Amino acid sequence: MSAKHAFKVAASDILAGFVAFCCLIAFVAIYRQNDLQLFSLVTTILFFLAGVLRGANAQNPLLTGFLTVIGGALPILVMKLTRMAFTEQGYAPLFVAFSLSMAVAGAEVRRLLTRGQLRLAFLLAVVSFSGAALATAMAIPELMAKWSSERVNRPAPSFSFVTFDGKSVTSADLRGRVVVLAFWATWCAPCRQELPDLQQAYEQYKGNPNVTFYAMGGPWGEDTIEKESAFANQVKLNLPLAFDSHGAAKSLGVSVFPVLVILDGAGHVRMIHNGYDASEHLARLVSKEVGALMEK
Repeated sequence: MSAKHAFKVAASDILAGFVAFCCLIAFVAIYRQNDLQLFSLVTTILFFLAGVLRGANAQNPLLTGFLTVIGGALPILVMKLTRMAFTEQGYAPLFVAFSLSMAVAGAEVRRLLTRGQLRLAFLLAVVSFSGAALATAMAIPELMAKWSSERVNRPAPSFSFVTFDGKSVTSADLRGRVVVLAFWATWCAPCRQELPDLQQAYEQYKGNPNVTFYAMGGPWGEDTIEKESAFANQVKLNLPLAFDSHGAAKSLGVSVFPVLVILDGAGHVRMIHNGYDASEHLARLVSKEVGALMEK
């Protein structure tokens, strides 16, 4: 193979990966949900197809897969470094792992098909997708919970806030109860996705006098109590609502949204959960944490 032809083949492989990446971004833009499981599954499909597309004359499926992945990994790296997107911990390495394995599998499937080894190609495709689906279902929820949750044990500073019915609440008032504070804003898309999951956890404990939940809005952006109340009514949110008019978020170190802060009965911060991703099953995570703190 001449150097010119080798360069052309490599460029075509990289271009195929870039096209797959563009399709992935288009899907994310249309779906508009934070869900790493679905993101990973779509990645496997697109890069498998890219590998199949480029694998007809592949002498080395591993090299073909690697070059294909470069076409998607480079834009992700640029977007991550410039903080345009993919800033969440784990997204970039998981993308590389899923896209590389499936691009290589796709290239090998195409190579087997061109040789007439139909059964072997079919078996490899089934094994590849089954492995990807199993890894997505079993590993990603645990990884997301680990990456987004920080377990600590430190005294919370004094703070206060006002409930939507005008009652003033201080951190001293909350002593003796496990407290879940969800800091959110109406303009924050992940916040709007998180609150229904949090409500599931609240429903489990709403009759328990030893557990307190508050969805904590505040004067962030152009938010007001009226605007947040209207949104809560619109989505039928039953969580107790509060407004951070006294700087509770600042006292607790909250500067981005959404953030969950869970305190134990002694007034210690025990868990800080940053961001939201549907794949981690937040209601289950919060319920488990609250239950564990109640037993201590």
